[in-house]
Amino acid sequence: MSASPVTGIEYSKINDYFNKTMWTDWVVKIGGFGTLCLLSIFIEWTPGFLAGVLAIGIAIAIYKIKVSSAPSDHEIDMAWNKIAQSRIPEALRVANYDEEDCIRPTEYMLGYSFGLNGGPPKKTIKGKDGYVRSNYMKLVYVIYGRDQIMTFEEAYCIANDLDGLDKVSEYFYSDVSGVEFDQNINSFLLKTSGGNIEFSLTGEDGAHEKGFIQRAQDISNSIRAVLRERKSL
Repeated sequence: MSASPVTGIEYSKINDYFNKTMWTDWVVKIGGFGTLCLLSIFIEWTPGFLAGVLAIGIAIAIYKIKVSSAPSDHEIDMAWNKIAQSRIPEALRVANYDEEDCIRPTEYMLGYSFGLNGGPPKKTIKGKDGYVRSNYMKLVYVIYGRDQIMTFEEAYCIANDLDGLDKVSEYFYSDVSGVEFDQNINSFLLKTSGGNIEFSLTGEDGAHEKGFIQRAQDISNSIRAVLRERKSL
């Protein structure tokens, strides 16, 4: 089975993670059927008893192969971080900028994505920590140039490493009036003279993760610091 060259996790296991609810339901249904069949031993119905043993065996196999061996919430979070870090060179290339020309290291955050045309269906799952995770995210990068601040965006699917169309925006520091991060709606807002640019970290299904929101907060602080530095020059 092929594994992602970026995360090192098998694609099938990633799909098992996002289908964990479905596989768990099958385990419960087949296991429940098997348990009922086992009761046929009391009426000495051998075929029913054997069917029960088989059904429970199938349920155990599904659980071991599809549920217990799927990545954990933490492993999926770390996989998204690996993906985002691996795309930094691409963000700089598309923005036509070199890392040595930046006044600060390029930063990233992960936002909401509706999915990609031609990609697998969008799927979400609620983790043990109560946060919803999605097989699609929008990778958002902030590049700190000497005179400009740039953002690079692209949708990405963790299930097959499919990336979407790139979007690059560029603003002179003098045109950026501020930045705002609203925890109530988990929205990141870059205020410019040409209007506000919003990056949504959650969508209708609430697909976000606590660590990603922290990254947005960190970027907000970085932008404020850069703006203060530029105004003091």
